[in-house]
Amino acid sequence: IDLAPQERGAAFVFQDFALWPNMTVKKNVSFAVSSLLEEPKLGKNYLQERKKRKEEIERRTEEALQMVNMEEYASRLPSELSGGQKQRVAIARAIATHPQMILFDEPLSALDALLREKMRGEIRELVKKLKMTAIFVTHDQAEAMAISDRIFVMSKGRVEEASSPKEIYWHPESKFVAEFLGKASWLSDTDFLRPEDITLTPSENAIEVKVKLLESQLQGGSYFSKASDGEKTYLFYDGTERKIGDEFSLYYSKEN
Repeated sequence: IDLAPQERGAAFVFQDFALWPNMTVKKNVSFAVSSLLEEPKLGKNYLQERKKRKEEIERRTEEALQMVNMEEYASRLPSELSGGQKQRVAIARAIATHPQMILFDEPLSALDALLREKMRGEIRELVKKLKMTAIFVTHDQAEAMAISDRIFVMSKGRVEEASSPKEIYWHPESKFVAEFLGKASWLSDTDFLRPEDITLTPSENAIEVKVKLLESQLQGGSYFSKASDGEKTYLFYDGTERKIGDEFSLYYSKEN
C-alpha cells in the first residue's frame, strides 16, 4: 500500500486493452518498461548507464513481443490491429515489466468465441512458462474451468468457495456454487447430478427414471436436453434428436 504502483511487482491487463492510440506496438510496450527503470543520475558514468538502460528497455520489449508472437507488428498503431492482436500487445506490456503477479480483468470479453478459446489457452501457457502468479477475473464459467489451477467463486463481495476446478465442479460446498459453475439436476436439497452423470443406456446397478422431454437444444454433435419424471427435472446430453413430449428412460449410478 505504501509503495508507488510501479514498485509493487504487479501488472494489470485491462478488459478494453487500454493501449495508447498514438504509440506504436513497440512504443506501448517499451513505455511501460521505461517507467520502471530509473533514469541514471548525472555523473562520470552517465552516458554509459544511459546506454545500458536503453539496451535493457529494448531487450525486454523485444522479448515480450516475441512471447506473444507480435514482433512483426512492432511498428503498427493499435488502430491497425485486430482485437486479438491488441490483447496480445496488452499482455506483452504487462509481462515486459517482469511482475511477480498479473491481474487479468476479463481480458477476453471483447473477443469473439473462437478467439477467446484460443487466447485463453495462450494466456495459460504463457503464465506457466513464466512461472508467474495470475489472477484472472471472469464471469464465464467455462473459461474459469479451462484456465485455472484454483477457482474462487465470489458473491456479493465475499468468497463462497475456493478449490481446484475439478473439486469445485464435482463436490461444491453449497447449492449456490453447484448451480453457478454448471448445470445440476437436484435429487434432494443436497444431492445432485451433473449432466455427465446421466446416460440413456442401462448399466449394472444404474437407477432408471422414466421421463418426458421438456426442452432440447442442439449444441454441436449432441443435444442439451431437459426432461421430467413429473416430480424432478433432469438435465443431460443426448445424441438422439427427439420431439418435445417424447417419453423414454434415463439412467444414473447409485454412487452419484
